[in-house]
Amino acid sequence: AYIPLVAEGKRAIKLLEKGFQRGELFTVGRSLTTGADNQVVWGSVHMKTRPQGGIPAHGWPDPNYFERLKAECAAKMIFLDEEEEQYMGVAASGSKPNSLI
Repeated sequence: AYIPLVAEGKRAIKLLEKGFQRGELFTVGRSLTTGADNQVVWGSVHMKTRPQGGIPAHGWPDPNYFERLKAECAAKMIFLDEEEEQYMGVAASGSKPNSLI
């Protein structure tokens, strides 16, 4: 993925790393490019594949990309460590929420 090296981009990279580690970024299915079955294809988290060309070319500029990325990741329960407790009720360290102690 092409991600600008800015504060939002650094957070996006962390989300994408976590999504990759959880196996959420790619899946096996039918390639939209070749039509072949049983191919590794993109999951439902969109990534920028070009540094330019804008939205139609899956590139930059795309002023709403970071918000869309956060929403797509949240749909797969992928959050930044500092947001996990807020959204999931558990600390990123894996400790149990207070209501279960």
